[in-house]
Amino acid sequence: MNPRAVVSDTRRRLIGGAVAAGALVAAGGWRGALAAEPLVVGIDAEFGDPTSTSAIAIRRGVKEAAREINDKGGLLGGRPLVVMALDNRSLPARGLANLRQFAATPNLLAYLCGKFSPVTLEQIPLVHDEKIILLNPWSAADSIADNGRTPNFAFRVGLRDSWAMGALLDSARDRGLQRVGLILPTSAWGRSCKTAVDNHLAANHGPAITMTEWHHWGDATGLAARYAAILASGAEAVILVANEPEGAALVKTIAALPQADRLPVLSHWGVAGGPFAKLCGTALHDIDFSLVQTFSFARQTHAEAVAMIPRACELFGVGDPTHIDSVGGFAHAYDLVQLLARAVERAGTTDRNQIREALLQPIEYRGLTHHYAPAFAAGRQEALSPDQLFMARFHPDGRLLPLET
Repeated sequence: MNPRAVVSDTRRRLIGGAVAAGALVAAGGWRGALAAEPLVVGIDAEFGDPTSTSAIAIRRGVKEAAREINDKGGLLGGRPLVVMALDNRSLPARGLANLRQFAATPNLLAYLCGKFSPVTLEQIPLVHDEKIILLNPWSAADSIADNGRTPNFAFRVGLRDSWAMGALLDSARDRGLQRVGLILPTSAWGRSCKTAVDNHLAANHGPAITMTEWHHWGDATGLAARYAAILASGAEAVILVANEPEGAALVKTIAALPQADRLPVLSHWGVAGGPFAKLCGTALHDIDFSLVQTFSFARQTHAEAVAMIPRACELFGVGDPTHIDSVGGFAHAYDLVQLLARAVERAGTTDRNQIREALLQPIEYRGLTHHYAPAFAAGRQEALSPDQLFMARFHPDGRLLPLET
């Protein structure tokens, strides 16, 4: 087929699919913009993962931001913003195939990744070969943003491993826990977290590491032996890096032990990427389990976040925003798309290199997660900072609430 015909067909499918899905919202005096060529923001995430809620939360954050942008007239003189979501099934190869599809999509402004750092890390070379802007609302590996590329097309509103592990080590220290064991995944994410632990302890006072145990992604059955080894090492607590299935298996293992053998668990936020409290059941409340977070509607009291609460509850079908699964993914994704829209308007073009440059300019924006003033700058493509992290705990009614400080 003629390449131009392929491009035209892709445009027709994007416009037709967006209209059919109700993704384009006509409001005020810009109803004629429905005929304008749409601009596209992509999502590559683990929608097919059986326990992931982070992908859903990210998509809802993107769509809500796009809806608001379209309600205000779209971008670049009335062009509607549409969302193109692809499922990587948590597989790096699928993530690369999806990124190639984005690269061939007309008027793609940027794409958002999902929660799995190993997938996103594999995409970094292709991101830069194709000059695609990566907006990261979840994947925490430091080297996603610190990728050594010039120019750098990766931007993050979210957590990074060095901050997460530092927060967990500091929390253990502040609680008087002097000896901790690590349980880490045998993946790029786990290696990133181990490096973060080593670097943090080299520069800061913290608990001693009694043992590091490695678990395979998806292997829930081997965690009992790994926990037993850490318990035997004399650890007073466990620092856990895992996703929700493995994390829930560990919780049930610990809860089944005598009270004296139930060590406190301080966890990276990976477990919050799924229905963790439901997977754990009552066992979660039989042990001391806390996790690091970046966002909670319970902490955000500024007008923009408060105004979002009824809409967020409606989108997720809950009566209380602290019941929202993977709420950080929703807030970060929403903020990223709003920041992207401002950069597009400043650049005045769909040229991604110019949009990338505009993201680095001093754009001030009061988002859900943070007052960005600005979000990014030359040499700094992380919008958040370690002082925004806090520890949280699941309550028996399923709400995830910040710990009292």
